[in-house]
Amino acid sequence: MASRIEKCSRGLVIVTLLICTLENSEGFHPALGRLPCLSPLHGNSRRPEVTGFRNTAPRTRRRQTAPSTGEAPLSSAEEEVPATMERAIQRFFLGKDHSPRILVGAVMAMAVSRAAMALVPGGETFDHLDLLVLALVCQFWMFQEWWLHKYLLHSFKWWGQEYHHQHHLLDYYYVSIDPVWLVVSWFLAAFGLFYLLLPTDLCLSATFAYSAMGLLYEFCHYLAHTKVMPKNRLLRAIKLHHMKHHFVDEDSWFAFSGLYIDSLLKTAPSGEELVKIRNARRRMDT
Repeated sequence: MASRIEKCSRGLVIVTLLICTLENSEGFHPALGRLPCLSPLHGNSRRPEVTGFRNTAPRTRRRQTAPSTGEAPLSSAEEEVPATMERAIQRFFLGKDHSPRILVGAVMAMAVSRAAMALVPGGETFDHLDLLVLALVCQFWMFQEWWLHKYLLHSFKWWGQEYHHQHHLLDYYYVSIDPVWLVVSWFLAAFGLFYLLLPTDLCLSATFAYSAMGLLYEFCHYLAHTKVMPKNRLLRAIKLHHMKHHFVDEDSWFAFSGLYIDSLLKTAPSGEELVKIRNARRRMDT
């Protein structure tokens, strides 16, 4: 019975991934259709203010230009940036980018699969080991964000670093959602690793937590680059934290889901420390 449950769970995961991949195929449109892109964003708005720190970011930023002819669709960097929470949520979950829906599907697939294993007679019940795995994976994700951001996206030259560098060159306010190929490949890699290291029940719990944290990160990063200033204290803190990374010092404030990690790992400098950093860089440039 247990082996049959495992096969059903894995089959559900595979089917979900196939559906998510097909969703991104040419010619597919969500049932609710595409949201209208009202106008291209030329030259964007003023640079956001981050109080309490001097702005050491470059004064000029290269911008992508809008399509010049025809009915060409606007890219994410050119469409109107949401300015209200309602519009931001609508654009994120129901817009033309499929990545958020794929992550929602992954979270739901993992939850249903794990529940099926627990509810079927003779299956693996949800216990303290699942709770431990959930907590560890969530914590791992937070440190993973910091490490990847600092050592892969802001270090040596490679295509990922160049891709992230373009993100910094764009206007701060733009629709920033990771592409489908990145989300799907990342999810598959995580699921494969958990499958090799853990029993099936814990693998499903771990992948559920990993996908949920991925969805949280994707939404928070997207929201941080909209014109919405969240009323929620945590979302507001995340946005201001990320703005410091873009406008105060790109070599600091790498964390996202777990803001405390920057303080723990000494990448959240104070005002005095920023002055020392700037002076040291000036000496290196001369």
